[in-house]
Amino acid sequence: MTTTTTTTALCGAALCHVLPTPAARRAAARTALGCDRLPAGLGDELDAAHARCVERARLEATPGPAGEPVTRRWPQVRRDRIAAPLRAAYQRCGYRAAAHGHDLVIRVGAYSAPGASSDVGHVRPQSVGLPNCYAGYSVAQSEHVLTVRDDYRECVVARGVDVVDGMLTLDARPAPHPLRPGESLLAATWVRQGRGTALAVERGYLYQSAPGAGWTHCETLRAVRRAQGPVVAVGDRLRASAARGVSLALAIRAGRACGLCAAGVRDWAERHAPGRERISLDELRSLVSETSDRHELASRLLDVLDPAV
Repeated sequence: MTTTTTTTALCGAALCHVLPTPAARRAAARTALGCDRLPAGLGDELDAAHARCVERARLEATPGPAGEPVTRRWPQVRRDRIAAPLRAAYQRCGYRAAAHGHDLVIRVGAYSAPGASSDVGHVRPQSVGLPNCYAGYSVAQSEHVLTVRDDYRECVVARGVDVVDGMLTLDARPAPHPLRPGESLLAATWVRQGRGTALAVERGYLYQSAPGAGWTHCETLRAVRRAQGPVVAVGDRLRASAARGVSLALAIRAGRACGLCAAGVRDWAERHAPGRERISLDELRSLVSETSDRHELASRLLDVLDPAV
């Protein structure tokens, strides 16, 4: 029997009210698996599933509209409870949207692959309240579609990683990787700003060096090992290259040198210099002084690349 099959079987036994404590659920899981230690993340998955069982039992005990079966209103209530924190986190990220109309669509499914997509359409100006002088033209409207699993609240919100470094996290689960005491690692899916109003989905890892410390995006396990090690020294070659203009590749190299994640640097660049192949150091200084978006990230980049600092 595989771990997945065993976990499914345990949902009927270890997650019932007979075993309400985490210790009892883990003991039942170890007995069912015939092992002394649970696989990484299985204990958290059992706790999350138990929380869903308790929530459903509470809902079934709550009177609903006359004549409406509990089995019909449960899925809608579940989607609403997931959509509310996801919508709030999305608004905190400040992704670009069309000026004359924007829709956010949230899809929830038990086995859906977390993801995001975007679309741009054009409508008549009168339909969005513009005057008749715009007749003959069309205005753009955008749409962002976010897809999450039905355990989004337990896996993402409960861990406090719904927004990391200004980017929306769609999924986060424990990753099996050797860690030092106090460190945490999650296999995650997040959304960064793309070109225009487009959204780009990235998959990788979220790394935390100690309890209470900030989370860092790592695109690969190699990046995780780099985040675990000391910050490398900044060489003169980076600053010499920056004197001829700062490209995205150069900014990512400089970010890694000062301990910044590549995903955060790429997202910041797409937001503040969209479509630009290269910007000058003067433009970078101006961006750092004018924007409040992740000011620490931009300041550390400037410290690395600007020889005048």
